[in-house]
Amino acid sequence: MTVSGKFTTSSLAQSNKQMVGNHNNKAESLDNNSVAIAENYNKEKQVIDNSNRETGDRNILEITDQNNNNNSVQLNGSSQGGASYGIVSNSSLSANNTGMNVMSVGDIKNTNPKRYDMSIYQANNQTAKNFNNTATANGFAMAVNDEYGATQDVNNMNEFTDIITQNNNNNSVQLNGESQRSINALIVQNSANSATNIAVNGIYSGSIADVTVTQNNTQSAESHVNYADPDSITPSQDYIKLAAAGNMNKETQVIRNFTVEDPDRLAYMESQNNNNNSVQLNNSAQSYSQTAVLINNSLSASNAGLNLLATGDITDTNATYANVDVVIVSQSNNQTAKNETYLKNCVINPKIFQVQI
Repeated sequence: MTVSGKFTTSSLAQSNKQMVGNHNNKAESLDNNSVAIAENYNKEKQVIDNSNRETGDRNILEITDQNNNNNSVQLNGSSQGGASYGIVSNSSLSANNTGMNVMSVGDIKNTNPKRYDMSIYQANNQTAKNFNNTATANGFAMAVNDEYGATQDVNNMNEFTDIITQNNNNNSVQLNGESQRSINALIVQNSANSATNIAVNGIYSGSIADVTVTQNNTQSAESHVNYADPDSITPSQDYIKLAAAGNMNKETQVIRNFTVEDPDRLAYMESQNNNNNSVQLNNSAQSYSQTAVLINNSLSASNAGLNLLATGDITDTNATYANVDVVIVSQSNNQTAKNETYLKNCVINPKIFQVQI
């Protein structure tokens, strides 16, 4: 952040370069018929067992208030209500970058007649990678994110189940009550299973004369991207060339509420929220909020870039350099978000496996 009076004789640059990675794996083996496996296994799994199956007296399961959050964001009550920030970000499993360049100055003017390249430069260069796997092998390459069974498994089965309030959030965002009500911020973001980038460039000044102004955000977000490549090999009688890339059981939720021992003893539920890869806003959450950008994400790979320029007059007064554009104002956002799977050349010797891919 820069605060000053007049700015007249030199250039000024503000820049953030950020790279964050979370649960990223790389496996490589280049021997013939080799195996390379890059995997996240049971990294996001949650099991909640509320059951009670003991013999004897009637078993009563009463859940008055239970919150089961798996790779999730949940705000209750008046949390963050009336808050005032530049950036508000609530994240879960996350690889996140936040960059902010703010400048508040008086007049920006080039007073040096011998110089026409005076500049103001603000930039954010951000890369966020979350649960990405890369496997390369001369044979079998596997890049996967795998959960054994459901990602979230909640068991409420009992002889009699009374659920007053239960929230089951899986890869989700849930805002309850008056959370974030009347919040005041440039950017508000709530993310769950996330690779996110947030960037803000802001200039507040008087008049601008004979100065180049550049604001740029370059952002790349990748979440659960798997790349498998059985690399090039020399064909032989026993070569294998296979690739497997994918996300298995990564977005699954199982909620068991039923009773099985007596049909008359059914589960009673007053309030139950089961959010799977979702966004839920209840009551007056986020009402009366004041933001430039408001984002609620779930299984997310997202970018948010904001360039703000508030000035007086912008003029080119330097007649000495008639063939040069002394005043150039540039604002740009270059953004990429990926949630994909990549497979490259897959070949199997038909003499061995009797198939050809």
